[in-house]
Amino acid sequence: MVNYDVQGESLALIEGRLHPAYEARLSRRRRRLPLCVDVDGDAAVTVFARRGVSGTPQIDVHLLCRTGGEWRWLGGGGGTGDLVYSVPDGWVKLHRGYSPVRAGAAAPDGRRLGAAYLLTDGSVSYLRVNGRELSVEANGSACVVWTGHTPPTVALLSVAQDVLETLELGRSSAPGWPEGMPLPPGH
Repeated sequence: MVNYDVQGESLALIEGRLHPAYEARLSRRRRRLPLCVDVDGDAAVTVFARRGVSGTPQIDVHLLCRTGGEWRWLGGGGGTGDLVYSVPDGWVKLHRGYSPVRAGAAAPDGRRLGAAYLLTDGSVSYLRVNGRELSVEANGSACVVWTGHTPPTVALLSVAQDVLETLELGRSSAPGWPEGMPLPPGH
């Protein structure tokens, strides 16, 4: 159950009126927070963390498209914090992917939109996706939106913009998060 205005808060994040949280920490008082946003032309993805019913962190990924000059929420979803690509120590390991493209998010003009959320430990500073360079937020979060049926390949870059690793978002059989393995520091 999402207990916030998804359209309104996503729009504020896209327009820069709402900024990603510096730290991804939830509490009884702070039940949700924006993690990251990516806009590519008229496609956007927003990612929020929220405190679930039992206090378990949940990640919500939302796809939006701009039609007729207005941003429109197409859908998305969420779940527990294992719906991420984890990048401990700067190397992609313990992959778990979330991509609404498999859930069938379609823009009004029939285009398919997809997204992925990545959680890093701080050694990854930038992502290079289809010629675009995206910054990783201070909270370690980054997201990528794309159009079409084929997910992009993402280069993970250091602060010096050296390629640490290349991640194929379309890989369909990513292993699960190992039982008992802690999330990166601060998450």
